[in-house]
Amino acid sequence: MKIRYIDKQEELQKLIDYLTLKERFAIDLEFDKNRFQYGFTMCLMQVYDGAVCYIIDPLAKGVEIRSFFPLIEDAKIQKVGFELGEDLRLFHSMGCSVRNIYDVSIASKLLDHSQISLVNAIERILGITTSKGSQKSNWVKRPLSETQLNYAAEDVAYLFELKDALEKTLMERNMLDWVEEERRQLENVESTEQDALSHLKAKDSNGFTQVEWQVLKGLMEMREDLAKRNKRPAYQVLDKDYLLELAQDESTIRSFHQKARPLRSLNTEAFKTQLLSQVKQLRQEALDDGLSLSDPAFPRQSKEELRAARTKKKLEEETIDSCLKPIQQSLKNVIGEHAAVYIMGNRLMRELALGDLGSLLAYKKALIDEHAALAGVDLSSLGIEHD
Repeated sequence: MKIRYIDKQEELQKLIDYLTLKERFAIDLEFDKNRFQYGFTMCLMQVYDGAVCYIIDPLAKGVEIRSFFPLIEDAKIQKVGFELGEDLRLFHSMGCSVRNIYDVSIASKLLDHSQISLVNAIERILGITTSKGSQKSNWVKRPLSETQLNYAAEDVAYLFELKDALEKTLMERNMLDWVEEERRQLENVESTEQDALSHLKAKDSNGFTQVEWQVLKGLMEMREDLAKRNKRPAYQVLDKDYLLELAQDESTIRSFHQKARPLRSLNTEAFKTQLLSQVKQLRQEALDDGLSLSDPAFPRQSKEELRAARTKKKLEEETIDSCLKPIQQSLKNVIGEHAAVYIMGNRLMRELALGDLGSLLAYKKALIDEHAALAGVDLSSLGIEHD
């Protein structure tokens, strides 16, 4: 396979003009998500036309990767990839709405292959052994090594062969419509906004008063802003556990240099003073807003609320055990364990148990209806009527 590295806009434009005439191309992205620098960053785009792998460098000076987006949005050209969820979220976050995408991993799961990596899929389905290195490379750093480029190329080199092999079986089993429904749903995946508070976990609020929690939120937002300005992941700017302590106890500022693990440029007395001032300001603003110094940030549920929640959970589990798991088992017997779990996994069973049918695809509805009859299950209580 030929590899062409594209790091100039004029080369990219020639490729765009060429691919505009194609019916399909394979695609994959290498990205960094707050590991080596701040934010969700496209580091490479690999495109394969069946003969040449074009490795496009979005970080190269002068390259405007958005000029490629009209091809991604062109519904006449099929884009073939593998496990594209995060890639699509990245495209969406950059203002690109992907159209006519085909995710080979969906076809493999529906044909009862386990949720395997691309490397394993190539080996199991095509009998080809590929490289397993460089998955956790620093794709932000330049120059890229030959090993990285070869690994990136392999991510797209076998996608056409995989798709064609799987589609032959899908056609034999009358499952092409299933893939089409999943494909259309995948196109509607949305990006998730960067949120400073997403770094906090539910357990982090334990023991916090309303005022302390408001201070912590302000400190986390400050950390996020510093991370963005310094183009570094938030965890490299200030230690989260230290900010948890500081929000509850201002005297913790004395251990700033020992415990905060700040970015080198912030490891100064001046920033330490600024940080303490920020804590005091946030605390005063919380008090001015009428927040309490003693009431918990998130009050515990009352006995009645806990009892109602337990009752609801018990009913949900009973519905899953008595009604939905027999249907899943019937599916396993007919289409295989991996396919059944992909089609009707725990998340969907919880949604069905709660009467939420909003995300139920038509082919899943038909399968659930069919296997409910086979398992002797009445789904009318869930709002799912037999066709």
